[in-house]
Amino acid sequence: MHALVNHTVFDLRRFRQMIGGPDAGSPEADLIGTDWKGAYDAAEQDLLAQCQQRGGQGSMQLGRLGETPVSWAIGQHLADIACHGWDVARATGQQSEGDPEVGEVALAWARQSLKPEYRGQAFGAEVTVPDSAPLYDRLAGFFGRTP
Repeated sequence: MHALVNHTVFDLRRFRQMIGGPDAGSPEADLIGTDWKGAYDAAEQDLLAQCQQRGGQGSMQLGRLGETPVSWAIGQHLADIACHGWDVARATGQQSEGDPEVGEVALAWARQSLKPEYRGQAFGAEVTVPDSAPLYDRLAGFFGRTP
């Protein structure tokens, strides 16, 4: 569980770096120590502040993706964090349904943008989940998790 929460905090820091913030550090570093919630909250607030400073207009350079609309990157970040929220909820035996609006936006982004060529290391093959399944289970399945 420590590794999952640490990874999620690293993702928040990496997203902040991608839109113009300071270096995210190493994904192998312990970013959460014993204050998991405090570390997550701080990384979340730093990312939100960087997003507000950067704004959602225009484009940005994203490595192998090249020039990418900022709105696409925001959708990717939202989908990633929503899916990791599902991971944490499942791993801790909690309710895995988050905010429905966030889940709908995340799933729409994933269906439009998570192409087969991006699957492999970071994202597994899509797991078939019935349309009648809970929203966040469908999101998790699209990201390669088995609900």
